[in-house]
Amino acid sequence: MQKMIFSLLLIVFFDPGTSFFSSEINSHSTKISSQKKNGRVSSGYDYQVLYNIEYAHIDSQSLQLDLYQPQSVASATPVLIWLHGGAFTSGDKSNAGKYAPMFAKEGVAVASVNYRLAPGAIFPSQIQDVKGAIRFLRANAAKYHLDANHIGILGTSAGGAFASLVGVSCGEKDLEGTVGGNLNFSSCVQATIDCFGSFSFDNMMKLGFDQSREAHLEKLFGCNLNTPEGMAKIRQMAPEFHLDKNDSPFLILHGELDSSVPLQNSIDFNQKLQAAGIPSQLIRDPNYDHDVRIIIAHFDEVIKFLNQYLR
Repeated sequence: MQKMIFSLLLIVFFDPGTSFFSSEINSHSTKISSQKKNGRVSSGYDYQVLYNIEYAHIDSQSLQLDLYQPQSVASATPVLIWLHGGAFTSGDKSNAGKYAPMFAKEGVAVASVNYRLAPGAIFPSQIQDVKGAIRFLRANAAKYHLDANHIGILGTSAGGAFASLVGVSCGEKDLEGTVGGNLNFSSCVQATIDCFGSFSFDNMMKLGFDQSREAHLEKLFGCNLNTPEGMAKIRQMAPEFHLDKNDSPFLILHGELDSSVPLQNSIDFNQKLQAAGIPSQLIRDPNYDHDVRIIIAHFDEVIKFLNQYLR
């Protein structure tokens, strides 16, 4: 393939000092008083974190999630699935540690999910893991005080690509899998937040791939991209081929300085979502590169989106 810029997701966000090994421990609780920020009143809920909850066990690997739970909330809370980035080959659920409490304080639980990584696991294993985690949370909603009818998903970088695919693949058997069981529960989501993880299949084919990005995709797909199998895998992963007017609403965040995932990818994806009748909003920020802190900069818009679709 020609050597040009490809658009997928090669930055890993690590939060130092947030590696945890205890199993399902109520690790800490914090009290934040209500405060007004940017004209919006922050609820200031207490929250606790349950680390390393096993949602599935597959191929001798324990698949786990960390659950950030709002406390002292009268009703069951909506939940936001968090998918870390890492170029498909690295990253960890602890990456959410600096950001998940922001949502928990607003009364939205966050489940930061570990999924199997390439090259040890071949796509669509990652999507099947995430869908297994969603089914697990629905099956255990009463135990964790969650609203099973209001589950959203957020992903950064590579996690944004996976979140986008989850958001448009409700009920698709080839992506559903059986990870973790609970097959009588749905893996559909009601809202999707894609943080600089978008890609356009058309743009991809037009521009081609440089060697490093091609190598990451070949690890993810387990095959050469120049084969019919490779092209089929790319099409299977491209959200634009799964669009349906019944798919979840989207909010897309993308920095205009991003040198890893071209902004044009999110522009194209947002247009395709809207053309398919799916509510979608693109927030582009001239001050950010490929940086998860864009979530903080636009947290009010993110919460407004979640309040609209997850309440």
